[in-house]
Amino acid sequence: MPATITTTLGALADAEPALQKVLGVKFDKDGGAKTRYHVVKLAKLVAVETKHFKDERNALIEKHGDGGTIANTSPHWAAFNAELQALADVPASIPWGPITTAMVDPYPEITGAEWLGLGPLFTLDEPQE
Repeated sequence: MPATITTTLGALADAEPALQKVLGVKFDKDGGAKTRYHVVKLAKLVAVETKHFKDERNALIEKHGDGGTIANTSPHWAAFNAELQALADVPASIPWGPITTAMVDPYPEITGAEWLGLGPLFTLDEPQE
């Protein structure tokens, strides 16, 4: 599937928990091996980008926080949030296609909540007429 997901670091970080839930599904129905391969490769590519995001976020917490934490009552909260938002807005490109409804349709344990949580990592297939 030669496709690219174009998004931001923040959107990938937001999507990662849902992607981890999808990774926990046992893809054992027809086409399951192909779906599993697709999801695992996507997760690996996303992990590279989100590691960068998390490392930079942690550096911002160290810079603006107190002892590795930062509270919304901190005098540095506004500066921290501004820099974190700038980091979240950094463009990111994943050289792989999104998960589609056709891939996950046989697996009812993947709920609409996960579909929504995947954000740019998921796309609805066009209905067939």
